Amino acid sequence: MLKSQDGFTLLEVVVGVVILAVALVPLVDYLVVSSRWSASSEEELVALALAQGKIEEIKGRPLSEVRDEPENPGDPPLAFPENPSFRYRLTVDESGRYLKTVIVTVYYEDSWGSRQVSLTAEKGWR
Repeated sequence: MLKSQDGFTLLEVVVGVVILAVALVPLVDYLVVSSRWSASSEEELVALALAQGKIEEIKGRPLSEVRDEPENPGDPPLAFPENPSFRYRLTVDESGRYLKTVIVTVYYEDSWGSRQVSLTAEKGWR
């Protein structure tokens, strides 16, 4: 007489593992993509903070000393001394006799490739 044995057959185990693998692949992919987005957001926040710091530095300068950096538009962007992996370009347009428009563009690399952020400010004579 055959006794009934409790447990799983090899086929049931294989089917269970396949179902689990199919369910986990999208979840792992989601985790990888979300970690890349998180790192990218952090890099963007650093770039924005550096751009804001450069604008604050410009605000402290006399109007006559506010000019393009680098001065030659064909030169590569300058590196931030405190964070050399980020580079910047300062573009200054004269909006009037006593007013200049300053655009700070910060260039950086993240997991998605080359990126840039820009902030604009007005600098007036005082």
